Amino acid sequence: MRKPLIVASMTLLAACTGCIQTVYKIDLKPEGNEITRTLSVKESSQNPSSQQQKQQNEELRRIATLYPEGRAEDREGLPTFIGRFAGPMPVDVGGVGTFTRFDSPLGSVSIYSERFRGNDDLAGSLATSQQAADELIDLALGWLDFEFPPSATGDADPPIDTTSIRSLLDGELRQDLKNASLQLWMYGQAESAPNNHSPIFRLAQYLAERNYFSVQQIPAIARLVQQQNPKQFILFAHDVLSRKLTLQNPDADTRCLDILKDWSRLEKSIRTYLKETDEYKQLVAQQEQAAGAATPRHVDEAHVIGNKVMVALAPDMFSRHDLVEVSLHLRQPPDSTNGTWDDDTKSVRWSQAIGDSSTPGFAFATWCVPEPEQQTARFGSVIVRGGELFSYVIWYRGLSPDESKQWDAMLSSIGPDDDAVATLQAFRFEGQPNQTLPIATMLIRLIQTAAD
Repeated sequence: MRKPLIVASMTLLAACTGCIQTVYKIDLKPEGNEITRTLSVKESSQNPSSQQQKQQNEELRRIATLYPEGRAEDREGLPTFIGRFAGPMPVDVGGVGTFTRFDSPLGSVSIYSERFRGNDDLAGSLATSQQAADELIDLALGWLDFEFPPSATGDADPPIDTTSIRSLLDGELRQDLKNASLQLWMYGQAESAPNNHSPIFRLAQYLAERNYFSVQQIPAIARLVQQQNPKQFILFAHDVLSRKLTLQNPDADTRCLDILKDWSRLEKSIRTYLKETDEYKQLVAQQEQAAGAATPRHVDEAHVIGNKVMVALAPDMFSRHDLVEVSLHLRQPPDSTNGTWDDDTKSVRWSQAIGDSSTPGFAFATWCVPEPEQQTARFGSVIVRGGELFSYVIWYRGLSPDESKQWDAMLSSIGPDDDAVATLQAFRFEGQPNQTLPIATMLIRLIQTAAD
């Protein structure tokens, strides 16, 4: 038995509504040029279906192939995987990550960077979302012409005039739907934390300002969504459209909205119209192709609307959401990061909800470790650290082998009691007699600052 159209659409959305399903905990401990990575996986489903359990087991087996030591269990009995990596990180959670260390005589720079799932095609994602919003309005306009043909008068006397409702749909409602879609899309592109409901309240504020409902009606609307009562939902839509029409044009013909009070007639009319749309025919063709020789299942007309609603109203909000928690253990705070330093555990922490449609989750950190013995031998103390050390190491590692040899020979000739400033000022690479080096200027500044 088919579900009522609105119930089917709302059920489709509810089934896809994002919630945290799997928590991935990643523990990182740098050791020289390698990093020890410990991953534990916790499924939030208390009573997974047989299909869900099968998918979970398959994922765990896939992850185990990425770790040399295979699968183990932590103190909580959670599946755990441990491995040491240099360069690329394993594609366990999904995405791409690297750990890289650059060494120089004065110290080292380490960079951890990892993307978790997501979609980086922002232009394509936005265009698809906006197109889906346009297509929803186009469907509404098409149904309006189907139900109230411009050339037909019907039994109404005088004939029903749909000019005002068409103007409302094609103008204000189209623009508001696209703006609502854009707001939710922008939320989907932001780095998000679990239980962040601000975009929902922001959207509610936007719609309330445009007289779709009042803030006082939010509890009633929430109950309406929870109950998934199609008749009550349609009556609410009737009230909204009637109010918007009257505000736009006090003389507007609102009789075209009467069908919203006749549930049986409305249900039959919309389904009949949707069956003739290109979108529905494409879904049927896809179902027949997938079925092959078997008898294809009936394609519910609700999918034509439901699919577009999901795409228009930020697809990531209706897709699987998992949570990744990363801890990077360091001796001191990093020089730069988008994570949070926890001084108690001496680690950088990230916690991000991740999906397959939004901008990827992203974690990065850079940290510099001075070489005290070499710096003290050259300058009398450690003077190159932090951002200056980062700049120095990256510059140094970009030198050609011959340039490195020349620079190392010059630097090794400097001692705490020598005139290091004069030596640095006079240094030029062979064949570049007129080119001063900004990195030498930086070292001179640090030497002079340390001497003051």
